[in-house]
Amino acid sequence: ATLRELLLDPERLRALPAMWDLQDRFSNEDYSDEALLRILRDKAPAYAGLIDAIFAYESFARALQDAFDLLRSAATARDIAGLRLDDMAQDPDFIAIAKRLSGLYEQARQTLATHSLENLPLFDDRFSRFMAPMEPERLALEITRHHEGIQHGKGGKRAWFDWLEDGGRLYMRANYRLSRPEDIQPDRFVQDYRAKPIRMFYEDLK
Repeated sequence: ATLRELLLDPERLRALPAMWDLQDRFSNEDYSDEALLRILRDKAPAYAGLIDAIFAYESFARALQDAFDLLRSAATARDIAGLRLDDMAQDPDFIAIAKRLSGLYEQARQTLATHSLENLPLFDDRFSRFMAPMEPERLALEITRHHEGIQHGKGGKRAWFDWLEDGGRLYMRANYRLSRPEDIQPDRFVQDYRAKPIRMFYEDLK
């Protein structure tokens, strides 16, 4: 009982008590970060701004991740012939992401500026290359540069792909090949907001 009281003290764990109270609304099958946060936004208005920032950031991050996965799958299909980046201008899903990515970037930046100002410099540092609208070929190039920068920041790790001799074709290394996603699901979060561990702990204490 003492442990339960400490865990549910709002001064200690902030949003957790409200999240805890929502658990009975879900079955294990329909429970997710996204579903929990949508309901939490109404139940705990104090966190509405933060939750809006999370959804805006995740919409941008999901589009960027989907674009990278489409690039990976296209390069996988080309195998040793390599992928020319201008080939992505023929991919309808990639084109659709290219058209809306800068808008998603701006929306995410605005909500972070309003509700999570301390994270804004990091967001700008990582993603400012995506602030302006760009054609699919340019987006493909910026995604490769973004990935190379991330890998370099991990102690100089290699990118998941190599550039072939002419420098204009991308070869996806074997460990990072990917079949084309069956569908693009922009409502899925990229990051884990720990809803599942909360659910598991809740189930264990029943």
